[in-house]
Amino acid sequence: MGLDSVELLMGVEESFGIDISNAEAETIVTVGDLFRAVLSHLPAGDQSEAAVWDQLRRVIVDECGVKPELITPGAGLVADLGIN
Repeated sequence: MGLDSVELLMGVEESFGIDISNAEAETIVTVGDLFRAVLSHLPAGDQSEAAVWDQLRRVIVDECGVKPELITPGAGLVADLGIN
């Protein structure tokens, strides 16, 4: 995992008040993977999936400078968004 990825995960963890283990982080390849990881750490019914998605997109834009329109569930963090 590169520095960009570590910074992104730290931003996600801070934004959502969650902790993603190193082992779990190693399995995150796409934005959709990251979204599902965030959802799995939030209390059930805490936020709607749409609200979580919007917040996650904002974190990715803020942390990595990625254009919002590039952030889709199938987008690869490295392959499509260039996050190392």
